[in-house]
Amino acid sequence: MDPLTTISANPRVTVRRDGIPRVDGCCVVYWMQRAQRGIDNPALDVAIEIANILRKPAVVFFAPVPFYPHANLRHYRFLNEGMPDIAAALGKRNVGFVLRRCPDHSLLKFCDEVKPVLVVSDENPMREPERWREKAARKLRVPLWTVDADVIVPSRLLEKAQYAAHTIRPRLQKHLKKFLIRLRWRCRMRTHRRLTKKLFWTRSSPGVSFR
Repeated sequence: MDPLTTISANPRVTVRRDGIPRVDGCCVVYWMQRAQRGIDNPALDVAIEIANILRKPAVVFFAPVPFYPHANLRHYRFLNEGMPDIAAALGKRNVGFVLRRCPDHSLLKFCDEVKPVLVVSDENPMREPERWREKAARKLRVPLWTVDADVIVPSRLLEKAQYAAHTIRPRLQKHLKKFLIRLRWRCRMRTHRRLTKKLFWTRSSPGVSFR
């Protein structure tokens, strides 16, 4: 079986926009949103695995959403203080990190600039973030895959919405042996000769301070 087909068959993965990877693309973009971490992140692992298969660099694109409903400055400060940790973890895995603020926070504009092979993102069941993913799937010109990155047992395997602990518990226990395992930190970007050319984004994170 083709390696990409094998990855797409993973119950964590949802192919939101199908198609073959862009032949002349320069990288695999991971659109980081909910899973804001550089380790223990299945969505990032999928992006790195695809990048290694296609022999392309992997780049994380993170753009905090301005004026998010019910968010206040304390939320944004907490988020901002975590950015150096994310950047450091990604650096250890040879993954690029692009942070942008409003008005340069559009995924579509970023993809127009870097021309990715494929875009990976993390799942978010909330209504508003789900609409963002649906919009991206309609407007992107390359495949978009999302990964259920914040649970042990992929939500898809729960079959339907669960209304009580006694209904969800047996469904979770059914799959724990398969998914509750210790993983080796093996997903790391390999270096390739033709990837030595660096990619630059001149408007990356204008005015952002970590102090």
